[in-house]
Amino acid sequence: MMRAALLSLLLALWPTAPSLAGGIVFELSDALIEVTADFDGSDIVIFGVIERDRQSVARGGESGVAVAVLGPAQDVLVQRRVRRFGFWATGQQQRFQRFPSFVALKSTDGLERETAEQMLNERIRPTRGAPVAAEPFRDALIAARAETGLYNVEEGAVTMLTPAFFRTRIRLPGTAADGDYTVSASLFSDGLPLDVQTTTFTVRKVGFEQRVFALSQDEPALYGLLAVALALFTGYVGGVVFRRN
Repeated sequence: MMRAALLSLLLALWPTAPSLAGGIVFELSDALIEVTADFDGSDIVIFGVIERDRQSVARGGESGVAVAVLGPAQDVLVQRRVRRFGFWATGQQQRFQRFPSFVALKSTDGLERETAEQMLNERIRPTRGAPVAAEPFRDALIAARAETGLYNVEEGAVTMLTPAFFRTRIRLPGTAADGDYTVSASLFSDGLPLDVQTTTFTVRKVGFEQRVFALSQDEPALYGLLAVALALFTGYVGGVVFRRN
C-alpha cells in the first residue's frame, strides 16, 4: 500500500511537457518538523523521478542519483587539546564560518563516492582561502558530528524502485538545530552532473517551552519579572507547606 501510494504520487509529479535534457524531480514527505519536549528525532522520506528524453537516452551510460541535506549554517570553533606540564590546555584552533549544523549525503550504488562527495564539498567548504593546515580541524569536526548523527555519508542509500523512480530516507537526530534545511537532488551520468534540483524543509520548536524561550528573547524585562515572581511564589508556598508548628 505504501509503495502503491508513493508511485501514484510520483506519477502525478511526472511532467507532461517534454524537457530539453535529462532531469530530476523530487518531493519530501514532510515540509515541517515540529520539535516538542520529548522529540528524539524524525525521518524524512525523499522520493523522485528521473526524466529521460531522446537526448539523455541516446547518451546512454550509467546514471546515478545523489541527495544532499544541509542544516542551518553555524560558526564553529574547533580547538586542539595539548598536554603541557601534566595538564590539558588549549592549543591551536580554527574557526569555521557558516558550517552546516547537519549534513547528510545519500547516493545510489555505482555512483563513485568521490563524485558524490564533490557535490557535497562544494556546499560545505567552511572558509574561503583557508590554509591546508585547517583540514585536520575540519576532519575532527566532521568526526565529532558523525558520532552524534549530525554528519552522515552513505553510498547505496538511494533505492531505485524502478529505472526512473528513486527513494531515500534521512534521519534527523534529536539534537538537530532549528531552522531551514536545504535538500538538493543531483542526477549524474558517467560521473558528470546533468541536473540538480533544490527545495527546503523547516525544523521548528513548538509547545510551552518554545513560548517561554520566545518570551525571554522578545520581552527580556517581562521574562525577568515573571521569573522573580515565580521564584518568590515557589519559596512562599514551600515555606507554608514545610513550616513546623
